[in-house]
Amino acid sequence: MKTAKWLGMILAVVLVLSMALVACGTEEPTTPAEPTEPTTPTTPAEPIILKLVAHSPASDVATWAQINDFIDLVQARSNGALTFDFLGGPEIHPGPTLDQFTRDGMTDAMYSIPFYYAGSCPELQVAPFLKPEYQVSWFMENDDLYNLLDETVQDGLGLKWMGQLQMAAGPCIWTTDAQPITGADWSGVKLRVDGPLTAELAQHMGASPVNVKYPEIPQALERGTIDGTTVPITAFYDSKLYEFCSHLLNIEIYSSGPNMWLNLDTWNNLPANLQETLMDTVKEYQVINANQMEASNASQLQEMTEKYGIQVHEITSEDLVKLNAAQKKVWDEFLKPTISHAEELESLMAGHFIWD
Repeated sequence: MKTAKWLGMILAVVLVLSMALVACGTEEPTTPAEPTEPTTPTTPAEPIILKLVAHSPASDVATWAQINDFIDLVQARSNGALTFDFLGGPEIHPGPTLDQFTRDGMTDAMYSIPFYYAGSCPELQVAPFLKPEYQVSWFMENDDLYNLLDETVQDGLGLKWMGQLQMAAGPCIWTTDAQPITGADWSGVKLRVDGPLTAELAQHMGASPVNVKYPEIPQALERGTIDGTTVPITAFYDSKLYEFCSHLLNIEIYSSGPNMWLNLDTWNNLPANLQETLMDTVKEYQVINANQMEASNASQLQEMTEKYGIQVHEITSEDLVKLNAAQKKVWDEFLKPTISHAEELESLMAGHFIWD
């Protein structure tokens, strides 16, 4: 009896084990999951805030407004992932050495005039010789030209070049009744110039270039130290120089405007999508600003002619040929010999020079 009971228990255990083994054998084999590439976030969880310093003081109302407009556009296009903290102008650091300040990482970005830094990177003075219509879109869309200039700026200044932001801002010629410039005859005129390019051009046109700091222009005009000045329409209007000058030669002697540069480490540490957004926003703002400046220039010029008696002189085709010839001399004799890759730049810019 006991033997039969033990045999029954043994058979029951064997049966359970057999069922378990059968169950295990019918399970589907498990396939290891495919390894996945680690994902790197393209946009930071917290917004990136870049410090920005400009060359112009707060009294330059138009420029400061444009800087803030650009910042708003960057913030909107990046959906809040990227913005700038605009610290101020020369009270933070003076414009002529702002490149070193930015290179040293004291600010992430600078908004300034190219000719300040032409000694270290003369290629920065290439852009003003382009026709204004090509400054806005073709210049930034031409990858070969942009990349070549960006490379030379990185080598010369150690900064990332973002391009020109303020468009239609080239200097015009404003003079007093004592020595009005109305065409291609600038002989005998003591002309305040805004940099080496303008000084060379003034000499080729027969004028005597005079260096006067911008805040001192009114006093120099009043005393007769200068007979006129080169300055963009908006700056002339904002500074109320119509109280001293009464004649305008209505042509930009070259296309110019403040540019933006980034500290190289700052640029390289930005996620790729934000680098692309920033460059696309520069191109978009160039078009917006060009339209704004054109409308602003027309409105301010109309007010100055009607209210302050500014006499506007349009340049004739004959005089324009003489001016363009002088501009080409500045390129050939003054600027081109100082530029690396000059022949390559000339080839890329062929057909788009002011004199073409």
